[in-house]
Amino acid sequence: MLNQKIKSRNQLSSLLYFLPVIFLAVSCTPQAPANDPEARVEIDGEVIKVEVADDQAERNQGLMHRADLDDDRGMIFVFEEYGYYSFWMKNTLIPLDIIWIAGDKIVYIKHSAPPGEGVVPPSYASDIPANLVLEVNGGVAEENGWEVGDQVNLTLP
Repeated sequence: MLNQKIKSRNQLSSLLYFLPVIFLAVSCTPQAPANDPEARVEIDGEVIKVEVADDQAERNQGLMHRADLDDDRGMIFVFEEYGYYSFWMKNTLIPLDIIWIAGDKIVYIKHSAPPGEGVVPPSYASDIPANLVLEVNGGVAEENGWEVGDQVNLTLP
């Protein structure tokens, strides 16, 4: 009987020891909140779900090495200040429309920039300062009739 109590006590101690470990593992598992909306850009009623590049590492990576991109997807580059931001197609495998945005208006569009080739692929920039740059599949801007001056609505989670 004493042996049985000691065995039960050891099992209870083991359970109590591992319970906090199990709780920590479950509570530290990253999960997106169910109500967390995706980042998106809306131009002329067309919605593009976007990945957000808002730090230097993300902006440097951009859409490099992507073999494809859905027409309703893209990447928004967010800058802290207005400036003349240049983009190149280094290691980019697909043509992209690059759209510079100042506040909530399109200020320049580079249509269907070709995939990067050579040691130093060409770069593209707006001659008007911008604080946002949107990259989407090449041809999407023309397909949707987007033009300089169009209103842009950005929704960040």
